[in-house]
Amino acid sequence: MRAHLPPLLILLAACAGSASDDPSTDDVDTDSDTPVDTEVDLSADLATRAPFTAPTDPFEGEDDVACGVIDAVRCQGAVQQVCAPYDPGTGTFPDDVDPLQLRAWHYDRWFDLYHSPDGQTSSRDLTPGFGPGTPEATWAARDAFDGWDGYGDSAIWTGVAAHAAMLRWLATGTEPDRLRFEAEVRAILSQFEVTDAVGMLARAHFLIVPDGTPPSADHLTLTASQADDTIRFVARDPSFAPDLPVAYAYGVPDGQGGTATGVVGWQGNPSIDQYTGAMVTLPAAWDLLDDPDLKDRIAAQLTGYLRRLQRVEIRNLLSRPDLAEAAAAALGGGSVDALDLETLDTIVLFALPAYNHTNEDTFPHDAPTDLPTEPTLVLDAGSSTFLADLFGLIARLQAGRRDSWDHVYAPSVRGGDAVHMTHLALMAWHMTGDDRYRAFLVDDLLGTIHTDRVAQTLGALVMPPWCRPYYGDHITLPPLWALLNLLDDGPLRDRLVTAMTADGDGKLNADLGNAKFDLMIADDLPPGDTRRAALEAEAMTLLTELGGNGGVLDEPRRTYTITEETLEATLGSPLPVRCPTTAERAMCEDGFTALGITIPGTSITHTCVGSDLECVMDDGACAFAIATEPLPVGLRRWQDFLWQRSPVELGAVYAPEGRRSSPGLDLTESYWLARVRGVAPDTGLVLAWEDAGFCE
Repeated sequence: MRAHLPPLLILLAACAGSASDDPSTDDVDTDSDTPVDTEVDLSADLATRAPFTAPTDPFEGEDDVACGVIDAVRCQGAVQQVCAPYDPGTGTFPDDVDPLQLRAWHYDRWFDLYHSPDGQTSSRDLTPGFGPGTPEATWAARDAFDGWDGYGDSAIWTGVAAHAAMLRWLATGTEPDRLRFEAEVRAILSQFEVTDAVGMLARAHFLIVPDGTPPSADHLTLTASQADDTIRFVARDPSFAPDLPVAYAYGVPDGQGGTATGVVGWQGNPSIDQYTGAMVTLPAAWDLLDDPDLKDRIAAQLTGYLRRLQRVEIRNLLSRPDLAEAAAAALGGGSVDALDLETLDTIVLFALPAYNHTNEDTFPHDAPTDLPTEPTLVLDAGSSTFLADLFGLIARLQAGRRDSWDHVYAPSVRGGDAVHMTHLALMAWHMTGDDRYRAFLVDDLLGTIHTDRVAQTLGALVMPPWCRPYYGDHITLPPLWALLNLLDDGPLRDRLVTAMTADGDGKLNADLGNAKFDLMIADDLPPGDTRRAALEAEAMTLLTELGGNGGVLDEPRRTYTITEETLEATLGSPLPVRCPTTAERAMCEDGFTALGITIPGTSITHTCVGSDLECVMDDGACAFAIATEPLPVGLRRWQDFLWQRSPVELGAVYAPEGRRSSPGLDLTESYWLARVRGVAPDTGLVLAWEDAGFCE
């Protein structure tokens, strides 16, 4: 249970008990035994590098030859042209195209046209829902559009979309692909800039229109009633975001033949995961962009975010051995040697002040000029008021207070947070050259907080599959991979590579069947390494099988029911499944009591309904069985992004069938990464305009 808690609740739990209060952890991975040489000078040879090199345009010097959206049609004079795969080496349009590359191009097409209103990533709802094999012209028709879904998480996925677009341009080099990549960068920056607070990220922006206005198939709109929410705001100064859609100024169709105008709005309360999309993509984009204004805007937002973080210190933990011991237990049963938690006397937190309706008029536009090297708040574990102070600290994570925090990093005790803070400081130094950021990294994060050692604990506690928060791996491993790409060779990089391979692969990625993680981890293993070859082979197998989940690979993924009969047809009967052990159930469900407050676990049981996929536990309750190994991707439940969800959950029921369509970035980001790293074959093909008769 403790792995699910916000950092401050972990501390609350720590005040109440010790490691002996934990349920049995038999069969649960809580070990992290990677040795760490604490004598290494991590500042030696510390340097950054551009993660990627800009590609060569195969059409350099030729105008209006390449195109960006496969199957797009245009008229040039009287000649009709279609955007089609082209071989610059032979000057031909081949008929035989690699099926996976062709599928990736079509997924990019469907994303651009139907899943990215004004560049913001969103799932698409359809009415009444469509079965496998339905032609694009039918499901993409205007009268089939029923609204956007998942836009509250648009920030992270817009970052992933920009990453996929960047990788595609790196693979092809064409000008339309470069412009497509730049447009997605501008989309991320708009999500920052619409807040009118440097470094503050919106989950999404939208046009607030009068009640009764139908949803727009081209733009993200909310009615006035929908926008009346504690975490939704009217933009104070939309002009600060120069790339907002023109439609925000002129309005959208009102459904009655006229135009509905409105005001620009945005959704706040960003969590750490929302920032990771930008943090993975923008530092790499910064080196590839030629536009100095875009580069300055990127640097301003990411460094502003770092400077907005408020430092909090909880000191004198050694005066409370129960606190230190229980904090260690929360991170892995006290076996995390790299942390040396027995001598941990101070926990450092970095908190993002919240923008909310109590402070929106006074929330500062500019980020602080100073880095968070000094605490704005200190709690003394030895003080007689410590428990009251701790409750006050926890209260600041509740929305709506003038002094609320949107999220908190705890790099002293959480491996993922150590990665994020190290990455933030490194990218700030890389983009600005300001040695204040280097000093913050070397002297504070590495020297005082020891984020390099804490990063070694990424896999310290892996919860059972029934309650494992798989999304947590997705907001940890890609940022670590991006950090390693940005960091030049040296002692720090060596240490973080160990975190990626020993904990990232050996514990988190073990038995996930995750193409994205496979490719990123393989990237940090030496050529010729047998594990690298195995990861790359698995990734390509998974990507080859990834596509439409209704039985037609070359179409979007939609919400289709997966029955037991469907599972048995592929996996055999009886199904290869397993039930939770008593220890695993306890690990998920037991929770604990702290200071008289019971913090519940995550329930994995229910009243039995008679399903063949149920496991009857000792007390008569039922848990659902899971697959003994990752399912083939075609049998996994529909998700907005496959690689952040469970690979072993069995079955799914949706009604109506095929109503929701995913953005498809789980295929395209990984495919183009495989192309850039030479894992997928370079076919040499790009997209270009092909003459196809005369215009009618």
